[in-house]
Amino acid sequence: MHGIIYDRGQELPTPLADEPELGVATIQLENDYNHEKLQRESRVNYGKQVTISHSAKVYFIGRVADTDMEIVNNAVDDCWEAKYKTSARKHQRRVTYTWRSGAGRR
Repeated sequence: MHGIIYDRGQELPTPLADEPELGVATIQLENDYNHEKLQRESRVNYGKQVTISHSAKVYFIGRVADTDMEIVNNAVDDCWEAKYKTSARKHQRRVTYTWRSGAGRR
């Protein structure tokens, strides 16, 4: 699940030519550094969440606009829910299969 992200105050970007429907509303970045600008092609992949080590060097450029945080939270929740349901179904099938295969043995 992806969505468009752009710098607040810039023109609202449109989907790229031949780009599939992204599934999440466009969000704004409150950019703290005028010399750093997001490209028109910038996208957020809500399904790929990465843990960043406390010792990793990161470059902070800004934050999601407060008015768009609900969009971000809902998109992340939807991705986690879809992942959890898929994992739970796979796990349930495996457990059911293991249980049934061992049930007849003594």
